[in-house]
Amino acid sequence: MGEVITELKKVRNAQRLLNAHKARCRVAKLRLRNSDEQHDKYFEEYDKKITLLQEQLVQAIRSTEEMLSNVEDEEKRLILQLYFVDCYTIEEIAEIMGYSVRQMFRQYKAAKAAVSEVGTM
Repeated sequence: MGEVITELKKVRNAQRLLNAHKARCRVAKLRLRNSDEQHDKYFEEYDKKITLLQEQLVQAIRSTEEMLSNVEDEEKRLILQLYFVDCYTIEEIAEIMGYSVRQMFRQYKAAKAAVSEVGTM
């Protein structure tokens, strides 16, 4: 169970980290607008790094989606997709799917167990 969930968590964390880096870069660009050429070079390199991270993340998401496609229950697959790939919180998923937060935690736990069963086959 642990290996599959660990891989899914890596994708979620990478997605959140990339989003944070992109936001920081946008803020820094706004603050340093009309600054010298050295800053421009820095941001060009930073943008290249972000692009590389995005490409790696896309590959990781594809492999994650492939892993999730083996989960037979469509609702469990959707819960995992929303949580690990789209980075929604359990509370947000509960609202989207019309469950109480408590029910969603149970559904999420069952979904993790389902993907772990597929991963061990």
